[in-house]
Amino acid sequence: MLTFMEDKEATDAAPRTCPCCGDLLPLGLFAHRLRVLLPKPLLDMNEAGYPLGACYEGVVICAAERWFVACDMTLPLDWDESPIRLMVWVEVDHRFAKRVSRVIDREETHTEGMGALACDIPGFAGTIGARVAFAMDDTQPRPRVRICNDARLKKMHGHGGHQGLAELYRRCWSEG
Repeated sequence: MLTFMEDKEATDAAPRTCPCCGDLLPLGLFAHRLRVLLPKPLLDMNEAGYPLGACYEGVVICAAERWFVACDMTLPLDWDESPIRLMVWVEVDHRFAKRVSRVIDREETHTEGMGALACDIPGFAGTIGARVAFAMDDTQPRPRVRICNDARLKKMHGHGGHQGLAELYRRCWSEG
């Protein structure tokens, strides 16, 4: 279940200039953020009649003793200022979910964790289950995926130029 968001937060966060070449970007080009509404295993459980479980601050969900954390992700992963932004779900151990909750509650200032993507990334079928590492500090609304072991995402680097970013953007959003 995917949605494409074009909201004030996404538009305000969209870079005004291309991070690779400095050229001005058309405001609407990268003002969308892809959001995966629910992790695939939760959708499957719901269809099988299991209750969806509790959601904490829209970031942590527990259902049938499985824990999921909503994470921000940029493509390419090594480019913090990439205008291609996604919100994905990662299945984690309950300890990581609790640590994320403590950062949200300001009981801790930083956490890092590992898990598995619980959704496919549009344009990159088969990413569900890929191992990821994420980090979060108390200035962020959600953890941020920093590393993913999917070979296609690992080899992608943020230095492909403006045209490369536009092609990647079209690849992700063509499945919507």
